[in-house]
Amino acid sequence: MTEIGRSIGVVEIGRSGRLSFVQGRLRVGEAMSSRLITEVKASTAKAGIIVIDSPPGTSCPMIASIKGVDYCVLVTEPTPFGLHDFQLALEVVEKLRIPSGVVINRAGLDDGRVRRHLENRGVSHPDRDS
Repeated sequence: MTEIGRSIGVVEIGRSGRLSFVQGRLRVGEAMSSRLITEVKASTAKAGIIVIDSPPGTSCPMIASIKGVDYCVLVTEPTPFGLHDFQLALEVVEKLRIPSGVVINRAGLDDGRVRRHLENRGVSHPDRDS
């Protein structure tokens, strides 16, 4: 048996004015997105601000996306499911010692649970920090 390499996706690089863009496109049916994410990160410029849009959840692709970053913006929704996923993601960034803040999508629908959780954990959010 011989191991051979094969393409799992493609890294695409573009530019518009002063803004550079790098994206990875995983081939349909492939499950190794973490490898592609690592290649996309390796293709980014090392200077300036780099924004990485991570897949949702707390699986390997999310970990690959946030590994080595300076700051993580977590995005959640004011729903029981959103709060549950946010709690897991917050635990991950805390364990990795990555400074973080949060954006609450549809914040006007929040019944207070998300903000209370943020306050209890000392997490930065607009209501607290403005």
